Parts: sequence; C-alpha cells; structure tokens
Amino acid sequence: MEKSATEFLLAEFNSLQERAAQLEDIKSSRINFFLVIVAAVFAGVTSFIGTPTIPIANNSILIITSFILLLVGLTTLTQTVQYSIAIVTFYRKAGRIRRWFVDNNPEILNYVAFKPADDSPNIYVGASTFTFRGGDGIILLINSITVTVFVISLLSIQFPVPSNSATQNIIMLFAMGVTFFIGWAIQKRYIIQELKISDERLRDDIRYPFKDFPSENDSNVQAKSVAEDKIKNDQKNA
Repeated sequence: MEKSATEFLLAEFNSLQERAAQLEDIKSSRINFFLVIVAAVFAGVTSFIGTPTIPIANNSILIITSFILLLVGLTTLTQTVQYSIAIVTFYRKAGRIRRWFVDNNPEILNYVAFKPADDSPNIYVGASTFTFRGGDGIILLINSITVTVFVISLLSIQFPVPSNSATQNIIMLFAMGVTFFIGWAIQKRYIIQELKISDERLRDDIRYPFKDFPSENDSNVQAKSVAEDKIKNDQKNA
C-alpha cells in the first residue's frame, strides 16, 4: 500500500511540475506575441505618419491603433497575472507532496532543495518589487505609453492649437506625464489587488505550513533515530 501511495504521489508531483512549466512557457509566449504586435504596429504607424497627410488624419490613426493595442495589452496583462497565480498554486501543491515524503523519510530533509510545506512561494511579494518580475513590468510600461498616446491624440483633435505654441508644448508634456502616471497606477493597483486576493484565498488552503515543521536539529535527531532503527532491523533480519 505504501509503495502504491508513493508512486501515486510521485506521479502527482511530476504532473504539477510539468503543468507549472507549461504555464511558464505559455506566459512567455503571450508576452512575446504581444511584443511582436507592438513592434509591427509601431513600424506601420511611423511609416504612415511619415507620409504627407493632414494632422487630424495622423491623430485618427494614432487613436485607433493605440486603442486596439491597449485592449490587447490589457488582455495580455490579465492573462499573465492569472498564469502567475496558477503557477504559484501548482508549486504550493507540489510542496504539500514534498512534505509527505519528508514526513515519511526524515533522513532526506537535508537533501530537499525547497521547503517541504505548502505556504510558499508567496504570490504577493510587495508593491515595490512585483513589477520587476517576469514580463509584467514590460507590459505595464507599454500599456502606460499606449494609453498616453491615445489620450494625447484625442485631446489634439478636441482642442487643436497651433503646433508652434509654447503653451501647447507645456500642456501636452504635463498631460502626457499625468496620463502615464495614472495609467501605470491603475494597472499596478489591479495587479496588487489580484495578487492579494489570491494570496488570501490560498492562505485558507494551507495545511502544512513550514512554521509547524520540526526544527533542523529535531529533524536530524529524528532522521538519526530512523536510520539507527533501520540498521537494527537489517541486523535482526540478517
């Protein structure tokens, strides 16, 4: 029975690792696909605007392309956040299985690479560092630039002023900075809220936290005792 349980849990562990790796690949593919779209749109728009045309036509093209690009960017950002949450969930479930192996074989504790617990890794690691993990920060930056282009192009049509006006330049620079900051802040708030909600949800599912695990010294003593009992049994059987 113990052998069949070990084989079953080992298969579950490998399955969780494979699914997490697959999601990592899908997440990277989504980000790369988005970057390819951004590069293609940027090349097309710049080549079109470079041709002689009226300013309102340029602004219309920028509004349409930036709006479409923003929709794709927000969708990609949402998907990558959900992928990240799912990946951490799989790793935590794998840690729960790792705990079973360590509990039943205390002597392997010193050789386990990760914590034998299901309360790590953390989903939310802090507002100041999460944007620099993976491709979330890149998507955040591109989306903020895209929404800035969209708003500025829209304002240029609604409130046209002479292009050589110093007042226009100051207003546009101020509007660009404010729009970029607001776009960045809204997306960042969304990611933080999603990570916090998922972190709280997974916290309720924790069964074997690392804090309840025996200390290293206790584990070494337990492992030594198990090894001595095994030697004695082998000697008796011999």
